[in-house]
Amino acid sequence: MESDRVSENAPHITRERSISNHLALSLGGGVFAGVGILLTIVVVIYSWEMRKELEQKADEYIVRLSGILVSSIWNFDTKNVETIGREFAHNELVGDIRITDAYGKVLFEAHKSSEKSAFKIAKSREIIYKKQVIGYAEISLSLDKYREYLAWLARLTGLMLIGAVLGIFLATGYLLRIFLRKPLADLYHGMKRLAQGDFSYRFGRARRKEFSGIIRQFREMARKVKAREDDLVEANQVLKEEIAERKRVEAINRALLEISNAVNTTHNLDELYRIIHKALGQIIDTTNFFIALYDRDARSIAFPYYTDTRDREFPDIKDFTETGSLTGGVIMARRPILLRESELAERDGEGRIEGTVPRIWIGAPLLVRDEVVGVMAAQSYSDPERYDEDDLTILASVSGQVAIAIERKRAEAALKESESKFKNLFELSPQGIALTEFDTGSLVDVSREFCRMTRLEKGAVIGKSAIDLGFWDQGARDAAFERLKAHGEIRGMEMSFQLEGGDICHTMMSAKIIRMGDRSLILNTILDVTEYKKALEEKAELQERLTRSKKMEALGILAGGVAHDLNNILSGVVSYPDLLLMNLDEESPLRQPITVIRESGLRAAAVVSDLLTLARGVASTRATMSLNPIIGEYLGSPEFSDIQTRYPGVCTKTRPDSSLLNIRCSSFHIRKILMNLVANAYEAIGETGEVIITTENLYLDRTLRVYDEIPPGEYVLLRVSDNGPGIPEKNLHRIFEPFYTRKTMGRSGTGLGLAVVWNTIHDHEGYIDVESSPRGTAFYLYFPVDRKPEANQKPRVNPEVYAGKGESVLVVDDEENQRMIACEMLRQLGYRSDAVGSGEAAVEHVRHHPADLILVDMVMPGGINGRETCQEIARLYPGQKAIIASGYAENAEFRAARQMGVGQYLKKPYTLEAISLAVRTELDRQRCTKRTMG
Repeated sequence: MESDRVSENAPHITRERSISNHLALSLGGGVFAGVGILLTIVVVIYSWEMRKELEQKADEYIVRLSGILVSSIWNFDTKNVETIGREFAHNELVGDIRITDAYGKVLFEAHKSSEKSAFKIAKSREIIYKKQVIGYAEISLSLDKYREYLAWLARLTGLMLIGAVLGIFLATGYLLRIFLRKPLADLYHGMKRLAQGDFSYRFGRARRKEFSGIIRQFREMARKVKAREDDLVEANQVLKEEIAERKRVEAINRALLEISNAVNTTHNLDELYRIIHKALGQIIDTTNFFIALYDRDARSIAFPYYTDTRDREFPDIKDFTETGSLTGGVIMARRPILLRESELAERDGEGRIEGTVPRIWIGAPLLVRDEVVGVMAAQSYSDPERYDEDDLTILASVSGQVAIAIERKRAEAALKESESKFKNLFELSPQGIALTEFDTGSLVDVSREFCRMTRLEKGAVIGKSAIDLGFWDQGARDAAFERLKAHGEIRGMEMSFQLEGGDICHTMMSAKIIRMGDRSLILNTILDVTEYKKALEEKAELQERLTRSKKMEALGILAGGVAHDLNNILSGVVSYPDLLLMNLDEESPLRQPITVIRESGLRAAAVVSDLLTLARGVASTRATMSLNPIIGEYLGSPEFSDIQTRYPGVCTKTRPDSSLLNIRCSSFHIRKILMNLVANAYEAIGETGEVIITTENLYLDRTLRVYDEIPPGEYVLLRVSDNGPGIPEKNLHRIFEPFYTRKTMGRSGTGLGLAVVWNTIHDHEGYIDVESSPRGTAFYLYFPVDRKPEANQKPRVNPEVYAGKGESVLVVDDEENQRMIACEMLRQLGYRSDAVGSGEAAVEHVRHHPADLILVDMVMPGGINGRETCQEIARLYPGQKAIIASGYAENAEFRAARQMGVGQYLKKPYTLEAISLAVRTELDRQRCTKRTMG
């Protein structure tokens, strides 16, 4: 190696400058530099002396010139001045000359030198006569002549210097070639031979003492280098073997490390197999390679990974035997196997090889806890010497780590599958699931259904206990834990807790103690039975209503049949006394008894009339009308006067709605309802009190569950209330049953009054509710609104006053029928109307189609309400005019809307008079600058 490196560098050395030439050039250069410096000093000194001499001459010339010119200038002899000037100008040293008088007039001027010449010396002097300046003289002496002389001197000196240096260089080179260059060339030739490894070369005998010592040292050095080279060759061979072994070990370790890391970095077994294949390919040939997994119970072999240049498929081996396959032989032998070409050929002849026969095959078992789990093998179809015992050892040494890696990955895959199943069961379970610490009760994890059920985010419950969240109190929790400790589990325990917003959640909880790692946890499964309980309650309520309805219907049918027969019987009792009284004198003693018989018959007929009312479906004439006139008719009737006479301490007040909508009803039966309710109220009060009869329009936007279940819609409400002692709560559910009364039967009641009320209101497709307390009782009768006009009813709205002027109104209501009614009324009043079904749709609509007025329902479930709708629209159009409509009384939301700038409140159900007045008033209202909706 060293000899090659020297020989490569030797041509580079021969191209370098020789020592003799280098010394000759150095000596010549030194002489040249020294002589050059000396000559330069001489030239500089000579130039300085010449300049000094020239300055002296310049001083002499200017003095002479100024002295000669005195008389000529004084006498104004210009010709003489010119003559004197030319004489001085003819001097070879004079370059320029100028003569002027005292006033600056040029008398003579001559220029011989170039204006750019720097080689001149200028002098000037005043021309004085009798102490008076009569002129000026200027003269400059040129150095050009001296410069030419110096140039000639420099060229001569340079030629002499070059000749001297060249002579010295030639002489020195010749002498050095004789005494130095040849011995050095011999020495260089010997060193080159040594560098090339020719340690047998013998140096020639040196004639100079200096070179003989060097040659002796080189001979000694060659001997030592030869010995050292022999040692290095031997050490190099050992080092190569150690490096090869170390590389092999490092390759094995690197492969093992890659396989070990792949367990943590790969996502599945297929990725792990590919990395194992790639890692092994760094240390042995894995062109044809496979990994087989052994199922001990089925005694089968599967090939999850293989790469082969001949066989494209590796079918699974079922119920293998030792002689059935090469892989099975490794499993049965439980040790690595190397099969060469002759052994493989023999096995193939016996039919003991499946697939293409390789020329060499090696395989090692994959052992985990001394159990064979598979085989890893490689083979070659072209080179019978591709593998040896070292390769088999490498495969065996790696197989242990591969087996562990595969087993861990298989366990991880099984664990992931188990965790995925658990997570799916945990998160997708229809029951809420919660894991809690057994000791502290803190929640560790909760399912999606648990969060939905409790209306809490997962982050808000983790780390907190059920007591912290308000699900349990301390006593209930302690009791449940004692039960859990005693039995290890709880099944079907009812638990109810209050949700945010006030709703109550009813659940059925089961719990069991489980172990996860080193922790004891409680697995809680919670079934939300709130809707189930509501359904049960609704079912019970519906069952009760159905029973009551069937009972009333049965009694009605019975009463109707009885009333029919009684009517036939009473026709004589009521009719004949009238005929008898017509023929009796006023003084007849029979008039009194017959009159009593007649009145008794009339009272019996009234009872029969009530019985007929109980019979559902009795014929009655119905018409569209308002309740207010019917109430007025009743208050002017003899029946009402009679009850007032009997109870003078009780007064009656009415609060009619002036814009009350019409209903379709039988006025006779409505008066009957009023008579029964007012009579009951008077009798309940007794001595002193008041009865209030109220009517109003009402709109329900959701189902109202009271005594009856009242669906959403438009209603006319008739309310009859008193401040009597009230009805006991235990009797409320029976007050509408026929013949049920707390009064003395036959004296103040028949027990049919409220039954008649119930039947009549349901005959009118209405609904009833009752509220009672010790402070009094109130009956609420809900009649469906009839939008048809009352016969001969005059319009209450003056079209000229409230008519629209083509303004645009946007109706916002979640009920379609309410939108239709409002839009139709607005169109009849002369407005342009549009309608949308939600607050969000209203905001989007006005973004593209602004409206003069917004008529918005306050309550719209499932989205933003009326106030929020107005607030969002006001952000787009500050100062937007709006009306809030609602079936409820004014509340905090409406007051908040008022503060935002909403003008009118329109109570549902809509009437033409109310909607025209509200819309016109709001459109004509001038807004205050401080009161805006923004």
